[in-house]
Amino acid sequence: GMPQSQTPICWVCSKQISGIFLQAKGQPLHADCFSCATCRSSLRNVGHYVIGGQLYCQTHAREAQNILQGKPGQGDTNGQPSGQIAGAPGGGLPSGLAANLARLTVKSPGHQGPPPQPSN
Repeated sequence: GMPQSQTPICWVCSKQISGIFLQAKGQPLHADCFSCATCRSSLRNVGHYVIGGQLYCQTHAREAQNILQGKPGQGDTNGQPSGQIAGAPGGGLPSGLAANLARLTVKSPGHQGPPPQPSN
């Protein structure tokens, strides 16, 4: 009789895994699928990160995190991505939206009016 355990499904490619499989964050995946979504280098025996449902090496994890959070590339003050990132101008947020968010966060504490003046 076959054991009752189900065939694991790789959470990267969604295909069934026969034979050896790895686990990342408790999820089964093919050894071949255990690679960085950006550079495709194997993540075996190196630190790996799961961001937005994708696996990344340490280098690209930082980039992916920045894109996800709408930050510009690290070390850049002009808001441009650091070169490797395509299709995310300004780090992912339209500049108008970013400006609106900044204005909202600045405005909200000031609704109580000016600070009270000293009474003397």
